[in-house]
Amino acid sequence: MTEEKLSVLERQKRSAARIRTLVLMQMGDKLRRGSKQQRRRLIFRIFLQVLAALCITAALTAVCFLVKSFFRITLDRDLLAALFLLTQVVSIVANVGTIQSVLFADKENGMLLTFPCKFHEIAISKLLLFLLRELKKNCFFLIPFLVGFGIATGRGVSFYLFTLLAYLLLSATPIFVTCVLSIAFLYGKRWLQSRPVLYVIFLTALFSGLFYVAFLLLGILPNPLELIQKYASYIGSIENAIDTVAGLSLHYGLLANLLCGRGNVFNLIIILAVTLVIIVAGVAILLPFYFRAVSSSAERSTKEKKVKRRYHADSALAESREKPSRFGLYKTFLHKELIITVRDVQKLSATVTSFF
Repeated sequence: MTEEKLSVLERQKRSAARIRTLVLMQMGDKLRRGSKQQRRRLIFRIFLQVLAALCITAALTAVCFLVKSFFRITLDRDLLAALFLLTQVVSIVANVGTIQSVLFADKENGMLLTFPCKFHEIAISKLLLFLLRELKKNCFFLIPFLVGFGIATGRGVSFYLFTLLAYLLLSATPIFVTCVLSIAFLYGKRWLQSRPVLYVIFLTALFSGLFYVAFLLLGILPNPLELIQKYASYIGSIENAIDTVAGLSLHYGLLANLLCGRGNVFNLIIILAVTLVIIVAGVAILLPFYFRAVSSSAERSTKEKKVKRRYHADSALAESREKPSRFGLYKTFLHKELIITVRDVQKLSATVTSFF
């Protein structure tokens, strides 16, 4: 082995050690060894979490038996594929705002940038932290559901072996997809916030659209419902919807094939390849934008603080000099609050969304 290869290997080891240190540092006191009392609390907390996971597993197993025997809905590959796709979409949508704020607008970023480490190491440490949180969350939903599904359908050992693979892939995929979407979300949010009128129009249109869609969905339901008379029709509609969603499940359908014993080696290779491409593409797109986005976020927050301090100082000076308004004290304060609300984008958006 040449000296160049040794130096590259050494740099990789040191980079991995710095990433590990950053992850542990951001996790705080969760993994630090303390006194015996703290260790006992940690063990007790882990015991409660394991007990909660077992209780959730028992509850979801009962739900699977209920769906299978009472509602007569088939627990098969299509149901798994549809649930995989829907849960991934929900996870991506729910985590876009959170990942955007933690990656680019977290208060710890200013401190982390001063450490003797590279910018891509900070970004990777944050992604690993999100991955650990997603793995923990799926311990209380995905694994209990798959175990309950396997018990209710009498699956063999291979189902539970591929459950571990599904647990890892379904936890990692939404994180790296969301980190790409968070970049577009960040710049779109900044562009709208710099234009308060368009921001309010966008929020109004968004909430109006959501209410309109909800109104359309409620309009589809028959009146009266007649659940007993049209029970078979409702179950058939649900199964048709499951089949439709399963047809759009992409590689999640191949994962469901593996779990249900209908897959092969090529399905496994395709699933691993797609997941690897998503991870590599997510990291490759995120890293060039990370330092620029974090630096601009820090600069924007500093400017906003200075503007707010100057504005409050000028407002206090103006209030001390102005004469009593001829419109009365109430109208004076109302006029002041209206001006502050229009100038502050967050207050203006909160005022608009409060009506919904």
